[in-house]
Amino acid sequence: MYTQPDSAGRCGAFHAESFFSGYSFFESSGNKKGADKQGGMAHFELPPGQTSIAMTHRTVEEIWFFLSGHGEMWRKNSQQETIVQVEPNTCLTLPLGTHFQFRALSQAPLTALGVTMPPWPGDAEAVEVQGIWRPTIS
Repeated sequence: MYTQPDSAGRCGAFHAESFFSGYSFFESSGNKKGADKQGGMAHFELPPGQTSIAMTHRTVEEIWFFLSGHGEMWRKNSQQETIVQVEPNTCLTLPLGTHFQFRALSQAPLTALGVTMPPWPGDAEAVEVQGIWRPTIS
């Protein structure tokens, strides 16, 4: 639920959520997917030695903050292409239209929090694209 700011600029109800291993999504309104107008946050976990499917998003941008593990993130847009080494405390952006893929290179899962703006609109948002590595998960 979203609360309009009062005259002193204070607003919003507080929300808390426990994330589970794998994938979780949480919005600033406390809802689970698709009803917020501000943004959302997702938790990603890729098992050791695994590679994601390469994707792009239709309407959202993301900021990822890596929590644990070590790996690589490939990003490509119309102006540049790069592979970034990721580890705890690495933060990176995925501007609209960026193709991306990530892989876990350590013996521990690669975990990250992703902030999505605007909020995740639904299952049709992510579009599979050609990546640079062979995906090992579906």
